[in-house]
Order: sequence, then C-alpha cells, then structure tokens
Amino acid sequence: MLMDSLRTRDRPITDLGRGRHRPEPHIPVKPRGNRETHPRTSHARDRRSLERGATNQASDRRASQWSILCVDDDHIVVRLLADGLAELGYAVDTALDGEVGLAKILADQPDLILCDVSMPRMGGFELLQRLREAGPEYIKLPLILLTSHGDRESELAGRRLGADDCLTKPLDFEMLGVVVENRLRRADGRGASRSEIHLTHREKEVLIWVGRGKTSAEIAIILGVSERTVNFHCEQAMKRLGVVRRTQAVATALAQGLIAV
Repeated sequence: MLMDSLRTRDRPITDLGRGRHRPEPHIPVKPRGNRETHPRTSHARDRRSLERGATNQASDRRASQWSILCVDDDHIVVRLLADGLAELGYAVDTALDGEVGLAKILADQPDLILCDVSMPRMGGFELLQRLREAGPEYIKLPLILLTSHGDRESELAGRRLGADDCLTKPLDFEMLGVVVENRLRRADGRGASRSEIHLTHREKEVLIWVGRGKTSAEIAIILGVSERTVNFHCEQAMKRLGVVRRTQAVATALAQGLIAV
C-alpha cells in the first residue's frame, strides 16, 4: 500500500489529470479599433456629431420655414424648379395650370409663388389679377413671373399688374435662388430697409443688361462702350453691393429697389 502511494505521488501531474479537462484561465481582451465604450468618451463623440450637423441644419432652418408654389404647364420645368428649390430647403408644391394654382393658393396660402405667364386655362396675368382681387392678404403674397426669353412686353405687363419680379427663361438658377430668398426675407419683414448704397447711372445700366442675360460684349455694343468699360462698371457695382458675382449684384440691386430689370 505504501509503495502504491509513493508511485502515485511520483506519477507526473499530467498523468494525474488525464481524462479530465482543465479550463484555461480567462484573459480579458481590450477592444480594438476606434470604438470606445467609456460613457464619457461616448458622450463626447455624440456631442461632436451634433456639432458637425448643426452647421448644415442651420443653413436650411430658415428656408424650411417657407413654402413655395411653382405654377407652370411644362412638366419638365416645374419638376426642375421643385427639385432645385427643395434642395435649398424650401417646402415646394406644384400646379400645372393657373386654375389649379389659384385653388392651391387660396387653400394653402404659400409664402411665394413662381408662375409662368403663358399657360392653358388660366395664365400668369389672370392668376395675378385674381389674386389682387381676392383680398388684402393675397395682395402681399410675393409673386415672380416667368417669361419667355426677350419677352419684354410680357414683363412690362406683369410689373404693371403688380408682379414682384419677372425672370426670363431659360432660368439662371443661381439668380432665381437669390431673388427668391430676398423676396421672402422682405415679405417676412426681416430684410434690410432701402439701401443707402449709391450706384452710378452707368453701373445701373450695366446691371440691368446683365439681369437680362446679356454678356459683357453684348452690353458693350448696346451701350456704345468698350467691353473693358462694361467689366469695370460691373466690378464697381459688385464692390458697392458687397457681393462677388454678377448675378448676386443684380439680385441685390433688384431687392433693394436700385434697378428694375
């Protein structure tokens, strides 16, 4: 018996444990990568994400408060207008003729209306006239007429009826965006009062023709001056108005009543 006990004690430990599984000790592993699980770090990460999104949200917050109705019988034009204005953050509705447009205006009273002049059933002029007769709350609605290229008579007729602006097709979308924003701000009472900025007669002439879609070379021929002179006056006007693009200069001058295109 003693010898058996000694043999057992001399037996290697691996033999003593044969037939039984010995679990390996658990060693905690630190997570890899950038996924930190500490609450304080997680809160900081969430705060940074919110701060990054705040800038984009702020740029659209003002626009999202305004609604625009686009009235045009051209399916392609009305869809392009709706998509472009929606990208700027506006709530956009559409109508394919003046009668449907008038019904939507009376029902929903959008903040601004873009309306084509020539449409079946009811054109832009009749729609404008009906709105002016509907009551004082509709007289104040900003309405921008869309006219064909070079249709000066339609533009004059629209302005006599009280249209706030007239833009010619094909539309310069950058110009449209600036005009729409300025009109909405003025209608909402947040626009600046009439500017004290003074533009010379020649600077106004140049901006008027720029607003009508003319190039510097074409304006030079119309005014009987050199192209260099046209560019000089345009640059001076942009400096006075505090903008960096011609289209912005035209839109700002229009919104402040300095010119009428």
